[in-house]
Amino acid sequence: MKYNIIEIPEMIENLQDFACNDNEQVFYCGGIVGTDIFRYVARAALLAQDATKEIMFIDGCQDNVVLNRNKPIRYLYYRDLFFDLITLSSTDTFAPNFDPVQQYVSKVLDKEKFFGVDVIVINNAQLIEYEYLDEILKQVTCKVFVVSDPFDVGGFPFSVYPTITDSLSKQNWMTAYSRRLYGVESRGIEKRFKCGITKIKLAKRSYGRMDMTQHITNNPVILKEVNDKQRNSPLKKNQKFIITDKRSSMSYKGNQPGESNFHTGTIMTLDNNVGDIPLFRMHNCQLVQRFNITYEQTSKLYAGTNVNPANMISVEDAVFHRFRDTTFVYDQNISLDIRYRYSLIKNTVFLRIIEI
Repeated sequence: MKYNIIEIPEMIENLQDFACNDNEQVFYCGGIVGTDIFRYVARAALLAQDATKEIMFIDGCQDNVVLNRNKPIRYLYYRDLFFDLITLSSTDTFAPNFDPVQQYVSKVLDKEKFFGVDVIVINNAQLIEYEYLDEILKQVTCKVFVVSDPFDVGGFPFSVYPTITDSLSKQNWMTAYSRRLYGVESRGIEKRFKCGITKIKLAKRSYGRMDMTQHITNNPVILKEVNDKQRNSPLKKNQKFIITDKRSSMSYKGNQPGESNFHTGTIMTLDNNVGDIPLFRMHNCQLVQRFNITYEQTSKLYAGTNVNPANMISVEDAVFHRFRDTTFVYDQNISLDIRYRYSLIKNTVFLRIIEI
């Protein structure tokens, strides 16, 4: 596969030219993990910014947003820019099959959130569903920098755009290893940063156990067995769930509905099951919200938020998240694409591999 690789000085020059050109609105660029592409783009965005307005940062990875939530910038997860437009399946109350809670959901861009913004930086664009990214680019009129990692899962459509692979800084061992998968060497290793990959043995009955790591597998049979076990057990503290609902999850402050940051793909941990409505904590942060959940995958309005068990998740779901500790149950008889291997390594600090 060919990539449009350019040198760092050329990338910086291209970014600055775009920032100063009033006739261009969107600029696509990319970088493999370990490069400073996001910093170069942020500097270029400052050149294009009106001093009286703001720069908005949008990220395709929710974990990046929650990990940077205390920074004094407008940094949002892309799904937070959309709201639900709910339409009842029928308005004829006298119809024999009338169901007042059956509804269809579509996502509408909340244009009010772009008030006072004249430059947008979209990071991890490869993780954003096409219809969401396309809607943002069609609706906004300001300058937009679209930053992607063309080597990541979902990065193929961005491989034609200018991309850098070189870095002027040292890399931690996990970053350097993920870069090497694509034949990209690093200038140096930061040995003070603790991380690594180890092979371990674990009994099958312990797959998906509630410990300090996120269990991941590329074997769909094992995943189903672990998920069925969790699905058939009562709710317990520290159980993990992943939201599958296309609707934004209804949150509660006390007993009153409030705004929710829990969306499709969000991983959450059961923090407290005392009371009428369970309390969940979002992955990678201390943000907690109360709402009801269901495994039924229903489209009914008051049935609760659709979820799947997540004590163990698939490699496909893991792409959208970052983990400090990961336990990977690796079935060597099932091929694992280089993009998934790259994503798995770059998005964790300590990776434990169980080979089966």
